Amino acid sequence: APAVASPAPGGKRLGMLIARNSDAYAHRIMQAVAGVAAGQNLEISSGWIGDYGPAAQRQIEFLKEEGCVAVMVPWFEPSRAGDVLALARQASLPVAHPQILFGMDDNDSATRRARTFIQSLCRYLRHDGDDLLAYLGPDHADNGFLQQRLGAFSMHCAANDIPQAVGLVKEGSGPMNQLAERWAAHKGRLSVLAYDDDHALRFMTAMHRLGLCAPADYRIIGFNNTDGSRFSDPPLTTVEQNYGHVATQL
Repeated sequence: APAVASPAPGGKRLGMLIARNSDAYAHRIMQAVAGVAAGQNLEISSGWIGDYGPAAQRQIEFLKEEGCVAVMVPWFEPSRAGDVLALARQASLPVAHPQILFGMDDNDSATRRARTFIQSLCRYLRHDGDDLLAYLGPDHADNGFLQQRLGAFSMHCAANDIPQAVGLVKEGSGPMNQLAERWAAHKGRLSVLAYDDDHALRFMTAMHRLGLCAPADYRIIGFNNTDGSRFSDPPLTTVEQNYGHVATQL
């Protein structure tokens, strides 16, 4: 991560638009933003939004009236990327958002990054075995992050002749329970890469219902290192996000 910028002389105020359906990952990002802001003599004003259209534009105007010189959108549903980009183009204040940070407007760069860490995880999981590799994620066709990771996963497995499975599930326990019942047939030689900690923890719960437990019966890796990963049974192996770096860049 680059060096943290020196404190703003005299202090400045930034706005933060918080989606009402923010998840555990979003809260970690917002906590990091607050910590970085305190260290840089920046004040934060928050506004809650339910969409990224006219209501979000009005919130930006309110934040502008409060003295904010720019606005952050620390998290949004990946399927709403186009709406957030449109919001950033039309807003009366500069808008920082994850699309900028993670290169989603640069497909080549984002794809290379996805390929690098997916390949690393696949090699880690198959280091001492010939497990079936499975990718677990949300059933969201418009999720650009999912598309990149799933593409990298499928290409790695195909290039290395690795048996693979993909499970994309909707919200709720039913779809996850059904997937667990199918994948339980691979007990003892199943390794799962999860889109995020939430999907990994839901899968672990579904497998517990079947009397199966990691790492004896299967192995699984989450993503984002949210608080829940440390308190699951057993604690979830997960990919650490550098929240401080993301917050600094925002």
